[in-house]
Amino acid sequence: MDTNKIYQMYTSKTIDRSSCVEIQLGKQRKKRFKDSSTFFTTSDFLLLEQTIWDNYREYSPNSTVKIQSNEWVKVIEGIKRLSALLQNKVYQDELIYELGLEAHDKESYIENYLIINENINKMLLSFIEWIEPKLATNEYITIAG
Repeated sequence: MDTNKIYQMYTSKTIDRSSCVEIQLGKQRKKRFKDSSTFFTTSDFLLLEQTIWDNYREYSPNSTVKIQSNEWVKVIEGIKRLSALLQNKVYQDELIYELGLEAHDKESYIENYLIINENINKMLLSFIEWIEPKLATNEYITIAG
């Protein structure tokens, strides 16, 4: 894992459209690159997939998944738990699983976990800040992979 990598959310104007995941308001069927959406690179979104799956068993990677707002509340709670784990200054094997890290990333992650965790946590907190207010006004929020 690259310690200089910036984990972040993107807008419809700043994302590389060829390899991204779009989080859309409402029920959608495919990527639309709407201004109201938020985006992740495919590799950054992989870090969220295990937490989403743990809290919403109907999630399927590389497909469009419409999730009701009340289900998103559970997912967000899972992301908040992950955020708390990322803030721990002591290395935890559990994070390898939670972040869905591949074997080839594991060694680099272990060597640089404090910096990597801080960067990933900033992305998670930005996502929580983006999505929580939208739950009250949207019955569904869709993941278009």
